[in-house]
Amino acid sequence: MPPVLTLTHTTRKARIRRAAMAMVLTLGTALPTPGAGRQISFPGRHWQERSPDAVGAYATPLFELANAVGGSGVIIKDGYLVFRWGAPGVRRDWGSAMKPVITTLLMFALKEGRIDSVDAPLGNLLDGTSLELRGKDRRISFHQLANMISGYGLPEAPGEAWSYNDPATNLYARALFDYVFRSPPNAALLQPDRLGILDFEDGAVFDSRAGYGVKTTPRDFARIGWWWLNRGRWADRQLLPAEFFDTWFGAPAVPAALPRSRGAHTDFSGDYLNMAITGGGLNSTSLGPGIYGYSLWFNPQRRTWPDAPADTFQANGHWNKEVLTVIPSLGLVAAWVRAPCPTDRPECHDQREQFNVPMNTSLAKLTAAVPPQPPAPSIRIAADRMSLDGYRIEAWRGRRLIGLVGGGHAETGQVSTRFAGPAGRYDIIVAYHDEDDGTAEMELEINGV
Repeated sequence: MPPVLTLTHTTRKARIRRAAMAMVLTLGTALPTPGAGRQISFPGRHWQERSPDAVGAYATPLFELANAVGGSGVIIKDGYLVFRWGAPGVRRDWGSAMKPVITTLLMFALKEGRIDSVDAPLGNLLDGTSLELRGKDRRISFHQLANMISGYGLPEAPGEAWSYNDPATNLYARALFDYVFRSPPNAALLQPDRLGILDFEDGAVFDSRAGYGVKTTPRDFARIGWWWLNRGRWADRQLLPAEFFDTWFGAPAVPAALPRSRGAHTDFSGDYLNMAITGGGLNSTSLGPGIYGYSLWFNPQRRTWPDAPADTFQANGHWNKEVLTVIPSLGLVAAWVRAPCPTDRPECHDQREQFNVPMNTSLAKLTAAVPPQPPAPSIRIAADRMSLDGYRIEAWRGRRLIGLVGGGHAETGQVSTRFAGPAGRYDIIVAYHDEDDGTAEMELEINGV
């Protein structure tokens, strides 16, 4: 059912010499519903394949991308597999690119009522377990673990500093799966009311690092990316509320001004739970504040990757070795595992302090394959074309306006209309002209809310 838009105008004090007002609702697409205006698909047991040109993409930049990164990968456009290289059906470990998959399960835990809040301290939950927290760490929350601001193993208290902290990620995974789901990660993920419905083609997803790491194929990891792009929807099923993706997968969560931890990257003396069993150190990079959130890397104002759209987000392992990129505005998902890189090539050096630079080059090739979609036209609804209650239509300087019937103070009028535009997510802008000697309030409701 199309939504009903209602605008209420109430005068509060003073008098209005001329009760004339013009109101226009301008609805301009901010982030379109994935696939709006395009035919999209969800895979069954296998991805449906189409040529790049069949979905409006160019093949040449994709060949250039594949040649540059090597290894194996797939490109998904509008839910179709349009390009692949290497061995995209071979299962591989995805390093830190698995971290947002843990966060995906955290979202399910919240939806299912297994936790009350991502901000609740974990001290009580983990008391008496092998993960019992001490001192300042008792205040650590899942929010802080997912955002690399927990301070575990470091001098700072939770929330005080940024540190790209692999031992803390291991704590995150262990606490969530062992003591919230009380299930092995792969079994938790593949429940039919979670991501089991994605019908992974190549078997287990969590299958490395003692079962807490993602080991899967590029073509199966791309399924998770396509589900993320569709904000928790798979075909006709909404597995998680779309609002979760606005909150958690929509923008960086680490404040840009948050300082970096002063702790040493390889000083594990504070790791009293022995979480440094896999992965890297405690303080890997200064990059993160302002561009990282809930285990993902974002591109606000195109600061991270200038040649990619601002809505690009990415799961990244080993500083560009394992990559899952999602670009909702282009309907694109790209998953690849890079070939082993000779150390005599500059792009193969340790990139932890500037990994975004060579990644920008790769994303420039990826986005060059898909011409940007033209912006959706705004939909303007003039108030005099809406249903009026307490208003009359007036003519002023050759224009049709609406004015309150009484023209006085303490008076209320409403205009409403049923929106007939295409489904999507919109910015709503109310433009109006009020008398300069009156004071009034306005309220916009959608379906009464």
